[in-house]
Amino acid sequence: MDSEESFNLGDDFSECIKLGILHSPSGRFLTAEVFNNELNVSGTALRRRQVWTVLTERGRPGTVYLQSHLGRFLSADKDGKVTAASRVPGVDERFLLEFCPQATGEWAFRSETHNFYLSGSDTQITCFSKSPVWWAVRLAVHPQVHLRHQFRSRYLRLLPDADEFRADQPYPWGADTLIWLEQVPMQATAPTSPIGVGRTPSAVGRSAVARLGRVALRSEAGRYLHPDGMLVDHMDESVLFAFELRHSRTYAFRDSNGAYLTTVGPGTVKTKPTTMVPGKEELFLIERAALQVGVLAHNNKFASVKQGVEISANQHDLDDTSIFQLEYIGGKGFNCSESIATSTNILPQSPGGDYETQPLRLSATNGMTPGVYFLVTGHWRLRSRSGKLWCMASSTGVQNSASDGDANSLFEILTLSDEANTGRGHVVLRSNSAVAGGGGGQSLSAKKLGAISTSGRSVCEQQPPAETDLFRLLLVNRPSIALLSMLTGGFVSRGKQTTLDCSTVVYERFHLRPTANRTFQLFAKDTRDSFCLWTAVPDGFIHLKPTNLRPDDDGNVALDTGTEFLLHFLGNGRTLIRVVNGSLSGLNLVKAEPKGEVKWESTTEIMINHIWEF
Repeated sequence: MDSEESFNLGDDFSECIKLGILHSPSGRFLTAEVFNNELNVSGTALRRRQVWTVLTERGRPGTVYLQSHLGRFLSADKDGKVTAASRVPGVDERFLLEFCPQATGEWAFRSETHNFYLSGSDTQITCFSKSPVWWAVRLAVHPQVHLRHQFRSRYLRLLPDADEFRADQPYPWGADTLIWLEQVPMQATAPTSPIGVGRTPSAVGRSAVARLGRVALRSEAGRYLHPDGMLVDHMDESVLFAFELRHSRTYAFRDSNGAYLTTVGPGTVKTKPTTMVPGKEELFLIERAALQVGVLAHNNKFASVKQGVEISANQHDLDDTSIFQLEYIGGKGFNCSESIATSTNILPQSPGGDYETQPLRLSATNGMTPGVYFLVTGHWRLRSRSGKLWCMASSTGVQNSASDGDANSLFEILTLSDEANTGRGHVVLRSNSAVAGGGGGQSLSAKKLGAISTSGRSVCEQQPPAETDLFRLLLVNRPSIALLSMLTGGFVSRGKQTTLDCSTVVYERFHLRPTANRTFQLFAKDTRDSFCLWTAVPDGFIHLKPTNLRPDDDGNVALDTGTEFLLHFLGNGRTLIRVVNGSLSGLNLVKAEPKGEVKWESTTEIMINHIWEF
């Protein structure tokens, strides 16, 4: 996965993946309790206390560290005693991974320093076994990803006219490159229930637990990759792969016969019976799903490169020349990751490790208060399908001609607070470049005929923007999304009756429908032919209400109040979800409550419970 600093360990440590560790044959999770940093194998559901972050260290590619939700590290001493109290990773915290040779998908954790294997049950966790002790793993990451073949440096995509994935794209362009990582549900679910992770099944045993640790690869269109390279309609045993974390944060996928997923010929993804040991052709990188947007100017036309390298807002419709990949770089302004880490470290917790119900007042904002017009979200880049980046030219215009590393390709995105709540979701793009006669700090502006250049005006958060400086960023490459709360660590799914809940690591796909107002509606699938619609109601809840609409319906239909939403991008795959309602003033955001209820509120501050990963 994309590397992020974990609990401020520094640049030498990189996060690989988050997962739950299932004991075999009991099917219970390895759990780090809040009280006294105690360890046990008792968790029946994958919640925050059962999530472990796998980290690697620079210069030690085969070594992993296991970090609990409290930021403490799993340790094994020379006597086999296992604890989870260390704040700093050292020699006792180093483990090596081994994978079951029978391709069951099970992992073993061997102490690198003492050469014994992690084992345990109930409250007796030790690391003193001389032979491998097998555990299953459950993914605790956002399931919508891109897969990049490491050796070919090409992204997998679904071929439009063939039933196969092919690794042949230099950039992950369009919905065809989206892949969902799915695992067998941990409890019997109704046909309409989302695929995900839940409670321990009633039937346990080594083979049943091992099956829970295997992974299926599903296309955005809903079909599963079979080892022979074809796509099938349903998840069954044949499409489940053993999932292995290899060196340098790469991953290998192994079918039930022991053959590894590889690429052949033009990049077709399939297993070969002779490929029983992973080599360079069998390693993949898992990356966060990219954002691709249309940039809509004040003249209601999209920015485009159809006319060459010059960027001009002159297109009525979206096509390959008017879709750009929005890439977060970071820098000054609102730091989403830092705000989340700071808030998580001091959140009140109950003895059981769950969040209490008292109000959370931890501000994560540097804007949205009276007299401040923008939220500054840091530096971003806009990349066209050719791979070139937007940049400032010496003529004061904006061109699509920069390469990676060019400082002139960085722009700040300032999100307009829009106190009137018109639902337009405007942003201002502020230049970072010193070329073009001192363009640094100036806003970009679309001229009357569409040419985009610097405005000649410096812009700051206390200054209202000119109409010609306003743009909208419209998400175009996500037909469906899953939403993870940064407060609870849980995914949004159906709750009690018609409400939404985000207290467990059970995700549900929500289908996005763009409207004629340039907003989105979010649909939950009930049956094959029926849907429910996210609806913000006056009591502050988000309800799922039955609808005759479908996600693929034409945008020009009447919209019910409370069913329109906007996404405000924060970087690192995170967003604010804004309720659009012309009768309400202020900033109305969807929020997570500490116990998992999904609501909305009018606010002047952005809190951690307003931030979602998607």
